[in-house]
Amino acid sequence: MIESEHDERGDGSSIYVPDDSLRDPQFNMVRWYWVQKAILTGMSESDAVQSTEDNLLGSSQMGYAMEEAIEHKLAEYCLTEGGQDNNNRFSCERSEGDIYLIWDFSAQTTMYISYEQLKSRDFNIVEWYMERLEGLDRIELSYMDLPQDETTHLNVECNKTMPSSSGYSALERNAAVTKDVTRTIPKPVVVIVHANEQPARALVDTGSLADFMSLNLAEQLKVKRIWLEKPLPIQLAVQGSRSKVNFGVSVRFQYQGTDYQRYFDVINLQNYDIILGTPFLYQHQALVGLNSSRLVLGSKEPKEMKGPQVSVLESRATEVYEENLEKVRKYLQELAQPLCSQVGATALPPFHAINHSIPLIDESKIYPWRPSRCPEAMRELWIEKKNAYLKTGRWEMTATRNTCPMLLIPKAGTPPRLRVVVDLRERNKNT
Repeated sequence: MIESEHDERGDGSSIYVPDDSLRDPQFNMVRWYWVQKAILTGMSESDAVQSTEDNLLGSSQMGYAMEEAIEHKLAEYCLTEGGQDNNNRFSCERSEGDIYLIWDFSAQTTMYISYEQLKSRDFNIVEWYMERLEGLDRIELSYMDLPQDETTHLNVECNKTMPSSSGYSALERNAAVTKDVTRTIPKPVVVIVHANEQPARALVDTGSLADFMSLNLAEQLKVKRIWLEKPLPIQLAVQGSRSKVNFGVSVRFQYQGTDYQRYFDVINLQNYDIILGTPFLYQHQALVGLNSSRLVLGSKEPKEMKGPQVSVLESRATEVYEENLEKVRKYLQELAQPLCSQVGATALPPFHAINHSIPLIDESKIYPWRPSRCPEAMRELWIEKKNAYLKTGRWEMTATRNTCPMLLIPKAGTPPRLRVVVDLRERNKNT
């Protein structure tokens, strides 16, 4: 980041922003930037932080800048699908580590892209996406042997090794046991179920409020997607995570004598094909045990979810109907009418005691004086504004030294308006 050399809080030196900070949704760019500028002037870091807190108002976080930039670039430059525009066609979210997941609702597909590709100056995401879209092939279902393990616990080894590119985790890829911290934990309850007559590895999760299926399994089974009218957000137990459900599938579900069509929300799962959450456990009156691991279904048929232990999750999305917009607009205008009066018709609110002061460095300093100038085209607006402010007590006529000039700036719009700003730069340098 490079600024003009005329900036009052620095000498125009370059400031480098940490790469990871730009992708942190909680990162406050404005506050961080002014702390760095203050440090360039010779302030200590603690004084710079305190000065920034005292002088900056509000908060300006990065949000999901990378995800929104990807969505905007693809929507603006990609060819449309099926004669529809690209508004709300793409959705992007950070998946695992430095991998981003792109949803295409028109083409009904998803793609992964790494941050290493995105940060290259020569990388063209639109060309990359269109080439991938043209050569997209369906993944054929591969059968895997799912061995049953009778042990009920395992050791978690905290080794300083990185996962290989083969897709296995570090725990499964270690060839030797290093001398490091270990922890013994129970294995989760994992069962083998059948979806559309194909075996799948299902995690029994009593903390999940929905039944989920992995995106990979949904692709392999080639089941029809049931697209949601509005994506449903997923609330995780950690801050900073962002995910949502865009569609679901209905499959023939078989386990312990059950055999029926069951709906699953599709999300990007890791290590498991299916998650059986509280809806499944409740409907089948299930008993879950950890020592030893077991899952017993009390009912082969899914029961209706009702009773005091059942609650309703409602989407907070807003429905907007075109025929009601004018009625709502008039209602809001009536509510805002007392707040939108002309300046000359409203008096100042009651004064309150001032409990804050900013001392001057040199109380006897004489500031350079220059007259205020009003463009001839704005003179009538200036007279009208001056009379209104004097009438309501916002301004008072007085004689004093060290006056600060006014900047009379025209506001864009029809009819034209006048903005009056007091130039306090010389005074602020003395605080």
